[in-house]
This record gives sequence, C-alpha cells and structure tokens, in this order.
Amino acid sequence: MSTKTELRRRLRAARTGLDAAEQARRADQLAAVLQAHIHPTAVVAAYRPMTGEPDVGPFLTAHLARGGTVLLPRVVPGPARRMEWIPWTPETTMRRSRQLPLDEPAGEPAALEVPRDVDVMLVPALAVGRDGVRLGQGGGYYDRLLGPGSETAEDGVDAGPAGIDAEPEGAAGPERIAVVHPEELLSAGDIPVEPHDLRVARAITAQGPVLLDPTG
Repeated sequence: MSTKTELRRRLRAARTGLDAAEQARRADQLAAVLQAHIHPTAVVAAYRPMTGEPDVGPFLTAHLARGGTVLLPRVVPGPARRMEWIPWTPETTMRRSRQLPLDEPAGEPAALEVPRDVDVMLVPALAVGRDGVRLGQGGGYYDRLLGPGSETAEDGVDAGPAGIDAEPEGAAGPERIAVVHPEELLSAGDIPVEPHDLRVARAITAQGPVLLDPTG
C-alpha cells in the first residue's frame, strides 16, 4: 500500500497532465451528471477547484438558474482549520485565499448552519476508494467538519441521495459526495485510512455517480 504522501504526489502529477480542453469537457459532463442527480431546489455546499480538481463551476451556475442555493467555503484565519460558508452567485466577489491556492467568496456568512441545513455537500478529493475512504489534500478541513469525532458525526456517513425525484426537505443530514476524476476512483484498501478520516457513501465523476461501501 502506498503512503498518503506517495499517493498525493502521484495523483497531483496526473492532474497536471489534463489540458484545459479536457478539463472543460469533463466539467460539462460533470454538470450534466450532477443536475441529473441533485434536486433542482437543493441547498448545495460546494467548492472552488484548485488546479486540476474536477470543476463543478458549470453545475453551480446551472443549479442556481433552476432554483437551487449554493454555498462556498472560506477558511477562517487561525489554527483551528475551520471553514465558514458564504452564499454564492456568479456575481459574488472572489478574493485570493491567504491559506490555500484558490479564490474564496467575499461577503457575509450564510444564516444556514453547515452541514446540518444543507441537502448536498460536494466534497473535493484527490481520490476515493471503493470502501468510501477519501483522500484529501492534507489540510484536514473536511475531516474536521464531517469525519469521525466531528460534531456532525452522529448524522452518519450519508443521508441518502437528494436525487431528481427526492425532496430535499426534512433530510436528516446532507448527502456527502466525493467529486473526483474517473481515474481517481480506487480499489478498496488502496488508500491508507486513519481514525479521523472522512468516509463517504457516494462518489461522482464525469462518467456518473458511484455507490461506495464505507462500512467496509
């Protein structure tokens, strides 16, 4: 089994091989997959992609146009590695993060509580295993927010899909979806797992949704 450091190095190198045209093609495919899966009025907590990450931007714009709500994270300065969530539209002012190599939304945090008031969370990942183990960039932000030992851990790893035929209202918690490239869906056991690591029950790639087995 590769170490997390080795896996991250290999996966990041592979992402640099995706040219702009291929990334745009995959972003359009991913938008279609997500629109088919997520209810039009769902409250979606998403992310701004770092270099090479699957681009959910086209989906977010389309989701707003059909009546949905989008929240994006902003890192709170300090040692706690905590995020606050800001309502986003295409007109939202974006500023370069001081902590991460990406742009973050300006503006006031949402009145909603994340993740409890969210229907779907699109979680960035470098890879995800068939056993539901997620490999992140190493910052630990999503492990702290959603992983074992977090204040929302009692909600479970997945509340079920907020799919096209499902009503998002009244769900016990958000559906947590790891968003990866197709080649970043790995076999069970390929990703080293630690007690604090977040597991998810579903991944989505540009090729479609994938059910995982986070119970092992």
